[in-house]
Formats: sequence, C-alpha cells, structure tokens
Amino acid sequence: MEEKEKKELKGIVVDIIFEELEKGNLKQDENYNIIYTEDFLNSIIMELLLNGFTTKEVMYMRQAFINFEMEQDITVSDTVEFETKGGGKDWYEINERIETVVLATKKVI
Repeated sequence: MEEKEKKELKGIVVDIIFEELEKGNLKQDENYNIIYTEDFLNSIIMELLLNGFTTKEVMYMRQAFINFEMEQDITVSDTVEFETKGGGKDWYEINERIETVVLATKKVI
C-alpha cells in the first residue's frame, strides 16, 4: 500500500471518528479519550467492507482507529460561583484560555 493511499485511509478514519462523536455514538471522557467498544469497532469494520473497501484497506483502517491520536486546541475557563442579592446563586467565567489536548481512542470492555 502506497503512502498516499495510507494517508487517504487515515483521513477517512478521522472523518468517521468525528462524525460518530457528533452523532453521539462515541463519547469522550474527562481526559479526552474517545471511548469505544469492540462491538462498535466491528460495526464500523462491517460497514467499510460493505462500502467496497478491501480487507487489506479495512485492516489498515482498523489499526488507524485503534491507534488514533490527535492534538486539538480547546477553549477552557474557570467558573466562579457567587451568591446574588436575593440569596440565589449565579456564576461567571474567568481566565478563558486555549489549551492543547490530545484526543486518543480507548477501548472499554
């Protein structure tokens, strides 16, 4: 398999991961790990095979999914809670900043 083809297949895997995160089929934990099960990965593999990818391509994409790791910039801030005049509670955000985190896939049982 040529490097160009490998890069294209990795791009497809990235698209699948972000699409499934958006749909809610994949979740992230507090450490930015993308949590998946073996059953979920098997369903992706079956879909790829049904879409005409070769076994060799699908096995490469499977490894790309398992070993997925990507840096992403996110905006974070600190939340400060305070009591209002009427005795209620409210909050505001301070120290807004951009942090770079590493997204990675993690299999759960």
